Amino acid sequence: MPITLSPEKRAFVEREIAAGAFRSETDAVERALTFYERHLQHIRAAIEEAELEIVAGKGATLTADEHLALIRANVAKNP
Repeated sequence: MPITLSPEKRAFVEREIAAGAFRSETDAVERALTFYERHLQHIRAAIEEAELEIVAGKGATLTADEHLALIRANVAKNP
């Protein structure tokens, strides 16, 4: 399957291959997709857990600032 990257992404992949982070373009794409898949699974599990908590009456009311702080903390823990 042919994949076309933007010039910026292609340059990034080429730099990372030269630095030894990836063995090839295919390796870079496969690792990116693996990371994406894991991240998506984590997000789906978190949504499912939140929905179950809401159904069980364990939901919490947050301000926008509190919600944003939680998102930032989660991103910092799971880059």
